[in-house]
Parts: sequence; C-alpha cells; structure tokens
Amino acid sequence: MRVRLQAPPVEGKANKALLKLLARELGLSKNRVRLRHGERSRDKIVLLAGLPVADAEERLKKFLRVE
Repeated sequence: MRVRLQAPPVEGKANKALLKLLARELGLSKNRVRLRHGERSRDKIVLLAGLPVADAEERLKKFLRVE
C-alpha cells in the first residue's frame, strides 16, 4: 500500500502521522499500531497488534474504497 503524507520526514513526524492515520482508519488504539521496520526508509513494515489479517484486509479495503 502506498500512503502519501504531508508531514515532513523530520524527527519522525511522518512516521507518527502514518501510525496515527492507520490507527484511526483501522479502529485501533494508537498503542496497537507500531512501526516494526523502516524508521528511516520510505518502505515501512507496520505491526497491527491484536487484529487478525482478514479483519485488517477488510478494514483497509473500506478505507481505500476497494471492492
């Protein structure tokens, strides 16, 4: 998935914005969405704690408006 953010990639602001966006759109508390890999890279791996893969996929489809 490609996400474009307006937050600058300075002092982790873009990473924080990404995690906040995912938490809000997936209906998770902020502490359940963590950056697992790619803190300083354009490519990120995000951990969604306590959310089954099927549920994450379904919620992302709604967020992305994919059918």
